Amino acid sequence: MRYTLMNQGREVLDFAMDANSGLPTDIRPREGMGWAPMQFPTDGQDLVPSLDRFLRQRAICVDREDLASIMRACGTRRAVDLALQSGGFSLSDQYWYRREGTDQTWEGSNFFDNEWDPSFGEAILKKDYDALAHASARTPDTTLGGFCRKAWIQTERGPRLHKATCADDANILCEALVSRMLDRLVGMRGHVPYQPATFCGELYSTSPVMLGKDEELVRGIELLGREGVALERLDAATGMRNFDELMGIYLRALQKHGVPEPRQAVAKVFVTATLTLDFDTHPSNFGFIRNLKTLELREAPLFDHGRGFTYMRDKFALIKREPRVAELLLGLHFCRLDPAWDYSWYDPHALDDFEDEILETLSAIDALPKGYAELMVALFKKQRSYVNRIAERSR
Repeated sequence: MRYTLMNQGREVLDFAMDANSGLPTDIRPREGMGWAPMQFPTDGQDLVPSLDRFLRQRAICVDREDLASIMRACGTRRAVDLALQSGGFSLSDQYWYRREGTDQTWEGSNFFDNEWDPSFGEAILKKDYDALAHASARTPDTTLGGFCRKAWIQTERGPRLHKATCADDANILCEALVSRMLDRLVGMRGHVPYQPATFCGELYSTSPVMLGKDEELVRGIELLGREGVALERLDAATGMRNFDELMGIYLRALQKHGVPEPRQAVAKVFVTATLTLDFDTHPSNFGFIRNLKTLELREAPLFDHGRGFTYMRDKFALIKREPRVAELLLGLHFCRLDPAWDYSWYDPHALDDFEDEILETLSAIDALPKGYAELMVALFKKQRSYVNRIAERSR
């Protein structure tokens, strides 16, 4: 089967899929290559690795615990095949796959302007996987990455992504706590707001669409790949290795592509990680937004904070026995701020008394051990003092 990778109404390239290997083959660039994904090479190199990576990124993650159930119900061998068959429409970018011989259009099919059958996503959230066999897969749910079970639900406030936790409700409630912190720190427009919501008796972290209908999210990992960074050097489970080197490459790339105030954008990402002890801050969890009419880039709002304020929970028993462990972990992983970054946006008083909200929120979460809230308050105060010192030094 042949497909055309489309960017809205622009034909980017044609390709076929090898049924045995699952790799794209016979790639033929079209007149819309100027709107190709930013991770694609621009020097005429082999497009197969880039297109393969792009297709897999825009499919249900191979490590998601319910992938086998979804594939079995849909009668599909691979997550990429499901995304291709459904058209690959997303709410994170403007790409899609037009199957050869069809007259499908962007205007009549995209999910920024058109609704979709909600039964597919509802079946996933209910874990009623047998129902997927009778649901239309033409939904934005077939292009969702990430490890946790999730789906888009249409609400009176517009589409909202419902993300289950990979652990327990602590992650959901803490992600909402990070959002309340960011309301103070960067304003409501500077981050994607996460709120807990119940669907069919289960708690989810919910968030709105972050893009306009002519925009796409470009994650940091895509830009680093474009700059020649070997992606195996980026470990999603443990943050970034070779942090200083990679952030230097990332900043230079942002400057090269004309992103306004790149040092400020990077500072916001890592101040947030520093204050919340978010060990899951890696280049798939931050990036920028490209306008597809002008191809101009801008800073993306801060997003994905599901590990915020929870890093120390698995180490809590050890810290109670050896309090110095907490200090060692802070120094090793959460003291990476560079005074050369731009902190002009940072108000050292914006988080005055926020430790009271941390204490109240964490104390009410049954899944957290007794005394954990007090530990996090103490560490938050230390980290806030550290951020204040760095911000002052930068001025």
